[in-house]
This record gives sequence, structure tokens and C-alpha cells, in this order.
Amino acid sequence: MHALQRILLVIGLITATGLLSVSCTDEIKMVQVHFDSREGSSLDAVGVPKGKRIAEPKSPQREGYAFAGWYKESTCSTQWDFSTDSVDADIMLYAKWTPTVQTLSFDANGGSRSMDSITLATGQEASLPACTFNKAGYVFAGWSTSADGERAYSEGGRYTMGTVDQTLYALWIPLCSITLDPQGGSGGTTHVIAVLGEPMPPDMDPPQRPGYQFCGYSDQAGSGGTLYYAADMSSVKNWDKTTGSTATLYAQWSPTNLNSSAGGHVFFDKGLYSDGWRYLEAAPVSTQWVAVQWGGYGTSIGATGLAIGDGIENTQRIIDELGQDGTYAALLCANLSVEHDGVTYDDWFLPSHDELALMYQVLHQGGIGAFVDSYYWSSSEHSSVTAWHKNFIDDSTLVPGAKEIYSAHVRAIRAF
Repeated sequence: MHALQRILLVIGLITATGLLSVSCTDEIKMVQVHFDSREGSSLDAVGVPKGKRIAEPKSPQREGYAFAGWYKESTCSTQWDFSTDSVDADIMLYAKWTPTVQTLSFDANGGSRSMDSITLATGQEASLPACTFNKAGYVFAGWSTSADGERAYSEGGRYTMGTVDQTLYALWIPLCSITLDPQGGSGGTTHVIAVLGEPMPPDMDPPQRPGYQFCGYSDQAGSGGTLYYAADMSSVKNWDKTTGSTATLYAQWSPTNLNSSAGGHVFFDKGLYSDGWRYLEAAPVSTQWVAVQWGGYGTSIGATGLAIGDGIENTQRIIDELGQDGTYAALLCANLSVEHDGVTYDDWFLPSHDELALMYQVLHQGGIGAFVDSYYWSSSEHSSVTAWHKNFIDDSTLVPGAKEIYSAHVRAIRAF
């Protein structure tokens, strides 16, 4: 190769190497722009040459909010200007949101009158206004999110607005006009207005009846039934009658002139003598037994009478089956002997299911007889292994208890 050709070849190689070096040095650097939509719809990151501007992306969406732009900081202090701001490094832009305003409406739900709606921003909390609706024969009980739903908000309760318009429906509880029948008594309160599911109205006056002690008001004339007012006219049961807008409660009386017949407490008067008796009397508290078993576990005795008047036969059936030995409930009652005013009374028995329930209603709930808040046996058999007993701590119904596993109190009664 000629010398000139070799020189030209070297110059060419040097030039090519220089151009390659310049090309690698001037390669374009890309940076990434990320978008934090902050609970809005997501956006993909965008690549852009370093030092260049990016086109403004499509606005994200978020229910209940209006998009208010992209910002450089999570505190949304400085808004990004897509027309002037350039990207010099990987960055994160943050969405800013403004809550939209929603309408909260109120529905009378069968009532009358009207209420103005209110406007709240999404997420805004406020106290609900007082209900101005009215419904004859009903009392306002709060707000529900549906016409037939349960109470979700009380009057004046706190409400947090969602992302769409909302309607709250008035809830109504029926009122009941109740006549208080004194059953031979006089005076006292004669009518009350009760609210379904609520305690009986307070501060009412009891009736009076010479020769009798007032024991409360129940839903059954004569004796028995469910007691709603105690002897002091305090509520012992929430109003639970759903049939009709009127009802009657009947005074319960215990004859005071008979309270000392055997030193105990008369709790039932059937109004006339039949089968040799008219009254039921609970024995004095001094005769009460504690921690007694019913007896006869695993034996079907047949002492299944539940009604008032069945206790004496139940007791005899139990003794006929279990015998005269031991300290089981029925035998203790049958062997009881009480002397009072020179007379000995030995005709006691274990009360039946309904007799025991009546003792609770008339005596214990009236503060009479010094019963304790514990279980008491009845003479009514439930099965071969259980018998009915009642917890005197509240007005719950009698429940079965194991005859020789559970122990309970015993209070004898007599019929005369």
C-alpha cells in the first residue's frame, strides 16, 4: 500500500472513532413521571426526555369528588404547570380532590308535614335536624336508610355524607291508649299512653281498695297474666302488645285481712270457694329452704300439672313415687307445720308452674314475702330428668332444671 493510502486510512479511522464517541456522549436520557391518584382511578407512568415537558394526562376519576389538578408535593401546595414545567428527574405527581356536594333528603314515611333537605360535602359530618314530621297514633323513633329498615340514626344524631344523594326515612312506633281497670278499687291513674318496646310510663298513681294490698297491673283480669306495673307503679315489663291501638290492664289485689291466716301472704283469690278452697297463701320467709334438689332424677312421675290449683296434686304424686325418705322439695313442703296465733297449719305443698309464676308477680315484684333473687322450684315436672323452676331475679319465664343436679330455693304454699 502506498504511503499516501496508509495516511488516508489512519485519518479515516480516527474520524470514525471520534464520531462514534460524540454519538454515545449525546445519547438522549429518559426520566419517568409517576402519578399518585390518591384513591382515584390509576394512571400509568410516562417516560419523557430529561429537561422536556410532558403532555397533561387524562384526569382521573373518583366518586364523590372533583379532580383539582396535579401537584408536586403530597401536601398539594404547588400545582404542576404542564405548559411550563419541565422534568429533570424521576418524579411523582399527586392528585388533588375537592369533595362534591350531596343532598340529604327526609321522607315522612307515612307521616305528614314536610322537612327541608340539607346539603353536605362528601365525608362531611353534621348533626341531623329535629324531626318535624307527624303521624297520628305514633311516636317518632329515629331515622332509617330504607322505608322498612331498622333505626340507623337517632334524632339529632351525627351523620356522615356519602358520595351520592341520600334519603332518610322516619321510623314510627305505634302508641297504645291503655285503660287501667282498678278491679274493685278506686282512685289512681286511669289511662296511660304506652310506646311499643318502651317501659311503661312512669310517675303514675296506684288505686286503693279497703282490705286489699295493691300488687300491680297485669293483662289478665282477676289474677295471673303478665305484670306490666309493679305495686309501686314502676314498669316491670316493656309494652309489647302489637294488636290494636287500645288495651286494658287489670289491677292485682292481695287481701290484707288474710295475710296472717298462717303467717304468710295470700297471693291468689279465685273469687269463690270450689273444691274446698278459694285462696292461695305463700308460707312465711322463715320456712324457706335453700339449695334443695327436686328429686327423682330419671323417673317420670307424672306430676305434669301446670295450672293454678295443680300444685297440691303434683306434690302428692311426687311423694307417692319417691316416698317419705329424704329432703327433696315436695316432701319438705308436705311435712311443713306452721303455728300462728295458736293454730297449727300443716296443709302445705310445692307450688305448680303457674302458682310459682304468680307468686313472683304478685308477691316478689310487689316487694312482699322477702323472696331472694334466685331460682325456686315448682312441683311441675318437665321430663324424667328435669322440672320447671323460675329465677326470681327477673320476669323471664320458667325454665327446666335438672332434678338432682341443680339446687334451688323452695317456698311452700297452701290452699284454703
